[in-house]
Amino acid sequence: MAVDAELTFWTVQLQQVGGNRLLRAPMHPEMAWLDAPPVALALHFTDATRRRWCEHGLAMPWVEVAQPLSSVAVEQLAVEIPGRAKPPRRGLDLRFHVMVAHTEAAGWYGFVPALGVGAQADDRDSLLAAAGEAVMLELARNERLLSGQAVLATQWFTDCAPRKHPVAIRMLGFSEVRDLQTERKRRLLPLAAHALEFAGGRHRAYDVDERLGEIERAMKSPFAHCLLLVGPSGVGKTALLEELVRRRSPALGGAKVWGTTAARLVRTMTMQGGWQEHLDRVCTELREQGDWLFVRNLAELFEVGRYIGNDISMAEHLRPRLERGELSMVTECTPEQVARLEARHPGYLQLFTRIELVEPDPPRLERILRSRLRADATDRVATRVSAVREALRLLRRFAPYSGFPGRPVRFLEALVLEYDEQSGPVDGDAVLTRFCAATPYRSVGSWPCSLPPPRPRSRRRSTPRFSVESRPIRKRCWRAGKQRATHPPAPR
Repeated sequence: MAVDAELTFWTVQLQQVGGNRLLRAPMHPEMAWLDAPPVALALHFTDATRRRWCEHGLAMPWVEVAQPLSSVAVEQLAVEIPGRAKPPRRGLDLRFHVMVAHTEAAGWYGFVPALGVGAQADDRDSLLAAAGEAVMLELARNERLLSGQAVLATQWFTDCAPRKHPVAIRMLGFSEVRDLQTERKRRLLPLAAHALEFAGGRHRAYDVDERLGEIERAMKSPFAHCLLLVGPSGVGKTALLEELVRRRSPALGGAKVWGTTAARLVRTMTMQGGWQEHLDRVCTELREQGDWLFVRNLAELFEVGRYIGNDISMAEHLRPRLERGELSMVTECTPEQVARLEARHPGYLQLFTRIELVEPDPPRLERILRSRLRADATDRVATRVSAVREALRLLRRFAPYSGFPGRPVRFLEALVLEYDEQSGPVDGDAVLTRFCAATPYRSVGSWPCSLPPPRPRSRRRSTPRFSVESRPIRKRCWRAGKQRATHPPAPR
């Protein structure tokens, strides 16, 4: 059965001459933070203790560290360092702040936050002497006495302020510890992503050997652990990576590529304990297996994970791992999203090796579509060249903001799957009929079944600006203007 307890955690804060603040924990001397709020140190230590001890059913270490302190006060400690002749050194008189407190288990306890050393004694009178000996041992052990600058660095603190913080801790029972260990043994990676595996050996992306070579060289580089595919929507970023996996590229080295989205991550990671801990477990599993993580849209990863009290998104949480090279990730975004991310999160995209993708030119685009339809063609349905050209003409005219070659590929594949084999091969007329049926203008009156040819230009003279009836009026206006120009009106 779990037991909830509220204990007191002590911190001491030193004010430096330059304005910086040094934060330490008296009962944990090795912890030292610079310019951090005391509450943050208390919460960090509580979380670390929970993971290390409480979740394993160990209560005694926490009780020993967080034991209550009473009669807390700050006193001055004077330490004299005698001078010597060889090497020459003058005598020094140093002053240190000492936090004095009484504990039930160890008696009186003194802590020198400037050096991070402590001392114990039976009574308060002998505590300062024991603290002075601890200071001299610390200075000799770190060889501070050989450098005057190292000694003076201990005198840069002007104020010492101890504070106590109540923290809540939950001690797990045997059943809770067993359930927690069982939960940790379960892998989270298959829940957060799916492995990109393709049974068929048939290619799905064509004329991409040059781009595949760039990705393979980036993956083999010992310095590049993250790739960013930049290109318009529908240009084939996802298809390019899937083709790399389908061809079993040697750049992967037998590693798997796990695909996921920001929505799937936030749905599977928001379980008991918060998404931060579960996302770290997923990254650890990827690192242990040496696999790659493929995120569909990098911009969406910056929009998930935030809530009241937490301003860090999932993408920002992964930044330390990306900087240390602990996570191998491939992602994609559009040029507009790249500009927005560079403005909002400077330096983040520098962690990725960027590969630019552009729309193919018309001859290459037609060649890609013909190769794709030839691979998908069956014995009962044939596709003519006129169908490809008509599809490209219609989509460029009436869907100019759709990505190429993604939109034409999806359109023609849907047409081939729904086409009747008794109607003959797929030609330009079948593409036009399918396109008219797929548009919102389905009535004959509002959208014709065939597009009319362009109207030829007329060889007649252009229509005069003024009609026949307006000629006398134009003539009178011309005469009046000429008379005014030749005979200006007399001044009044």
